[in-house]
Amino acid sequence: MKRILSIAVMIMLALVPLAAAEDLIQAPAEIQIASTVSDGRYDIQDIVDVARHNGIKVVVMTDRDMMKWEYGAWPLRNVIKKTSENSSISTYGINRYLQHIEDVQRENSDIVIIAGLESAPYYHWEGYPMHNNLRIKDWHKHIITIGLSNADDIRNLPVAGNWRTMRQPYKLTNILYIVLPILLIMLGIFGINRRRIDYTDSFNRHYISRCPQCMVIGTCLVILGIAVLVNNYPYSDLKIDIYGKDAGTAPYQSFINYASNRGGLTFWSHPEAEYIGKVGRVSIDTRDHSNYILETDKYTGFAIFYEGYEKVGLPGGLWDEYLAQYCRGARKKPIWAIGGLSFEGSGELKSAMKDLRTVLLVPKLGRQEALDALGSGRMYVARAGLSSKFVLHNFAISDPVSGKTAVSGGELAASGRPVLKIKGSFISGEKQPCTIKIIRNGILIDNLEETSPFDISYEGRPGGTEPGLDYYRIEIISNALHVVSNPIFVRHPEGAPAR
Repeated sequence: MKRILSIAVMIMLALVPLAAAEDLIQAPAEIQIASTVSDGRYDIQDIVDVARHNGIKVVVMTDRDMMKWEYGAWPLRNVIKKTSENSSISTYGINRYLQHIEDVQRENSDIVIIAGLESAPYYHWEGYPMHNNLRIKDWHKHIITIGLSNADDIRNLPVAGNWRTMRQPYKLTNILYIVLPILLIMLGIFGINRRRIDYTDSFNRHYISRCPQCMVIGTCLVILGIAVLVNNYPYSDLKIDIYGKDAGTAPYQSFINYASNRGGLTFWSHPEAEYIGKVGRVSIDTRDHSNYILETDKYTGFAIFYEGYEKVGLPGGLWDEYLAQYCRGARKKPIWAIGGLSFEGSGELKSAMKDLRTVLLVPKLGRQEALDALGSGRMYVARAGLSSKFVLHNFAISDPVSGKTAVSGGELAASGRPVLKIKGSFISGEKQPCTIKIIRNGILIDNLEETSPFDISYEGRPGGTEPGLDYYRIEIISNALHVVSNPIFVRHPEGAPAR
């Protein structure tokens, strides 16, 4: 009974309207969970059941879109090759997967279930099998895509392994991929038919003696020409070369552009993660790629936990550098932080859900409302053992002159000094020391030592004499708790008080 009451209190507190946030409600979400469709250990209904038990209101599934690798031997890479493929949305069936989620959603109206996917847009090979130094590089540079609901959009994702969608438009020079092997075949046929002796004697008897060496060489040329013709199909170039030098960020930017143009929200999954291992004789090598946060654009955000805080999310890190570029007008839109559970086949799901969650601020509980919150930054992330027991009731900035207010992901035009409203508590009402970090434009400007429950009004910095855009975000740190908010932007009009 005590456990049931505790869960009920969690849900009630999580859905308390935020007066400063225009009657938004808090919807705890779990993002980045794989099911048995790909490399997970729970089926989708079991995941929903565990989520309900933990007070979760939104579940974002991110099964792997494609788990396919292939290595071909030069010069006939498409003929002499080895392909390996594991379970994924592609092997399960894209339409079947989307229908499966719809069916589960129909049976569980109290929880929003959103179809997402996790992609590895690119990998490339280094070394050679005969030298026992073959390595697959960058396979674990992953992007989460949320909100794609059209099967064709998913089917045509530009990812390594989905070669049909990775072809460049035909060029005039591509005709050589057909002409050259045909010339080889014709030359081989000529060699096979070459005659050493060909005459008719006085009795009208016809003698033909063929060249054995020419027949052997000609046969080899015909076989080679046919092999090359098959190898070159469909006679166009790939956008990426998995056997050449590292393509850098180009394949990832192409993926982001494709998904974004079709309404998908894209998040870098674990930008600071490294994966070094070995499967059989093949080494696996993916290094820290946190620099991609600044080297790519037009994506929605990144997973700040578990592998995205030390270089990207901490005050003054790459996230703040990106936001500063946005404030200067060098980026068209900001990026947001989410919590990526990254739950697949190991561990207990209920324990993982107690350790990390993203809390969405929505006007009502629904799929589109959840997607809008994810796309606009109306959310905060809580991790560690007490994350499921803490509620950030309010993080907002108001302008005392106009009375207007903005919440996470929003923008406020402030004539005077902006006022930060910060309110939080543990669901049991327990008193616990908390450090509240106030971060302005990437700089930690204050550490507030408070005891929960707390309700703070903090006067921000004024604007300068020129119009400008600032932002504030906060972190709350306590025993077994780390909360990260998304930024609120403050636009200062010309003539605001001097700093």
